Amino acid sequence: MRYPDAMASGSMVPKVGGTFVGMVGGAILIGVSQMMTHRLYPPPPGLKPEDSEGMAAHVAGLPTAALVCVLAGYLLGSIVGGTSAGFLARGAKGSVIFTGFMLLVMALLNLMTIPHPTWFNVAVPIVFLIGTLLSIKITKR
Repeated sequence: MRYPDAMASGSMVPKVGGTFVGMVGGAILIGVSQMMTHRLYPPPPGLKPEDSEGMAAHVAGLPTAALVCVLAGYLLGSIVGGTSAGFLARGAKGSVIFTGFMLLVMALLNLMTIPHPTWFNVAVPIVFLIGTLLSIKITKR
């Protein structure tokens, strides 16, 4: 039995390339939004990212608006990343879903490193799910 050569037909290149571009673009946008949030709500002087106790205390003292800004960045990053992946992958849902999943994994790693309020931990996967579903809808063929 002969299997079609996906690479020869070119069908895998847009999917893989779109997924890569979507993940990188979404991650950059999320990073920029977090930097903007840090500018609005700066950490105490001398706090280093590797100081887990200090970071936990800082996050615990943040106002709700700061965490909502982070969620907005997650939503925007997942929509832009997923939509970019979907358009470049010619509407392939798998590329959009994988992009959203990988962006969620990166956010969950952050949540595991630095404790956040429970409501925020619950909201993060929901935000990425909404962003991914919107991206699928936007890029539907």
